[in-house]
Amino acid sequence: MKNKDFAISVSILITLICLVAIFNYIDNKKYNVTKTKEVSLASNQVVYVENNEEMNIDETTTNEEPKESVSEVTTQVENSDEFKATTDEKENNVIDSIVYDGMTLTELAAKLDRSLHSDLSGTGYYFAKYAIQYNVDPYMVVAISLHETGCNATCSAQVVDCNNVGGQRFKPACYAGGTYGKYDTLELGIEGFIKNIANNYVALGLNTPDLMQAKYVGTGSTSWAPQVNNYIEKIKGA
Repeated sequence: MKNKDFAISVSILITLICLVAIFNYIDNKKYNVTKTKEVSLASNQVVYVENNEEMNIDETTTNEEPKESVSEVTTQVENSDEFKATTDEKENNVIDSIVYDGMTLTELAAKLDRSLHSDLSGTGYYFAKYAIQYNVDPYMVVAISLHETGCNATCSAQVVDCNNVGGQRFKPACYAGGTYGKYDTLELGIEGFIKNIANNYVALGLNTPDLMQAKYVGTGSTSWAPQVNNYIEKIKGA
């Protein structure tokens, strides 16, 4: 009987030992699975950090690219400045080049100014500029203007009120019922006067006061051309 009880006790003990071993095995298995997940997660984090660093490097490279654009813009600005300098240089060359009677445009304007008085004082540049532009003798157009307006001393009302520097007759008239035309500004008046001489006289071969006289003032006048020629000589000598 005692041997039988001992055998049963041993069997129970072995069973308990086996159960403990089984539980330990299961716990170890769970631990290993958890550890593997943690390692995998940590590995993914490392990869993410590495990728993030690469991305930051790419972003840094991308952010550096506009520096080239800034350089290009600077080059464009420099080129624009060069273009402006070239344009200014060309304009200065035009002003400083010989345009008439051995003079530059500036020198010619100053010479004409010495004969222009009253309301035409200081307009020599306009007379010079448009005379050269329309290929008309600048001395002659100033002489005609002085004769027609009296601006050698005091300008007539057609200059003061109408900006008409050549005694031109056209519509709209400056005064109601009048025949002298009106320009909005003195510069427009000077250009319009010289353009009229160029198109309606010089272009037809009437390029001197003597040739212009009959058409400009009519056949009844014989003193107009000599008086204009007299002004021309005074302007040349001024």
